[in-house]
Amino acid sequence: MLQSSQSSFGVGGVACRVIIDFCILLAIGGVILYYGVWGEPRNTGFFCYDPTLSHPYRESSVPSAWLYSAGVFLPFIFVAMTELSRTRRSGGNITAFLADLYAHFVIWYGFGALVSQAVTYVLKFYVSRLRPHFFAVCKPDYTAFASLCETDSFILDYNCTNTDYSASVLREAYQSFPSGHSSFGFHAAAFLCLYLRERWRKNAGGIVWRPFIQFVFLTAAMIVGISRVNDFKHFPSDVVSGALLGALVALFVYFTIDLSGLRNHYLFDIQESRSSLTRSYPKEPDRMPRNTSQVGLMGTRRIDSNYKTFDCYADSLQDE
Repeated sequence: MLQSSQSSFGVGGVACRVIIDFCILLAIGGVILYYGVWGEPRNTGFFCYDPTLSHPYRESSVPSAWLYSAGVFLPFIFVAMTELSRTRRSGGNITAFLADLYAHFVIWYGFGALVSQAVTYVLKFYVSRLRPHFFAVCKPDYTAFASLCETDSFILDYNCTNTDYSASVLREAYQSFPSGHSSFGFHAAAFLCLYLRERWRKNAGGIVWRPFIQFVFLTAAMIVGISRVNDFKHFPSDVVSGALLGALVALFVYFTIDLSGLRNHYLFDIQESRSSLTRSYPKEPDRMPRNTSQVGLMGTRRIDSNYKTFDCYADSLQDE
C-alpha cells in the first residue's frame, strides 16, 4: 500500500495539472462557441447605398477549414520534430519528449491560439461591423425606408430579404471587425517565430536559416490577411487589427509564461514518483559469509545495514 501511494503521487500531480489545464482551455473554447456560433450579433445600421458595403460576395480564397487545419497540424509537426531532435541530442527519454511537446504545443501555443480567437469573437460580437459584401448578402428592403434614404439618414430598422445565402453567412455579415483569419494566422506565425528563437540554436543550419524560416511564416500570415481584403470579407483596418491582436497575444503569452521551467512543471512529479518508488524498497541484508572466521566482522556490518534499512523505511513512513 505504501509503494502504491508513493508511486501514484507524482503521476497524480501531473494528471491534476493536465486536468486543470484542459478545464481552462475548454472554458475558453466555450467562449469561442458562444460568441462565434450561438450568439446573435446586434443589428447594426447603415447609410443607404453605402459604397463600402456594396461589394459582391465571394468565396474565401483561404477557407476557414484550410487555415485552422494548417494552423494546428503545421505547428504540431514543427514542434514535435524539434522537441524530438532536442530530446535525442540531450539523451532524454520518452517522458521528457512528451513533457516538452505538451508544454510547448498545448500550453504555449494552444492557450495563446484559443485566447486570441476568444478575444476576436468577443470583439466581433459587440462591435458588429458590417462586412464589405453586406448589401449583397442581406439585400435590405429599401421600399420600407425610401423616405429616409432621400434624406441620407442612418438606417437602423430594416429587414434582410435575400434567401440565397444560409443563416450562418448572413450572421457573419455582421462580424467584420477584427479579422479572425488574420488574428489566427498572425498568432501562429508569431508563435513559430518566437519558438524558433527559444528552441533552435542561433546558427542552426547556417546564419540566415532561422530568420529565413521566420520570414516565411510572417509572409504566409500576410498573404492570408491580404486575401481577406481581396475577397471583400474585411476592410484593411479589420485585417491590421486582427494581425496586431494575434501577434500581441503571442507576445503576451511569451513574456508571461515561464518557458524555462515549463517543461519541468510536467516532468518533476514523474521523476519524484520514481525516486519515491526507489526509496520505498527496503535494502536487502548482506548474505552470511562462507568463512566462519569473518562472522564477527560481517555480523557487525549486517546489523548496521539492518538499522539503516529500518531508518530508511521509517523516513518513508514519515514522508507518507
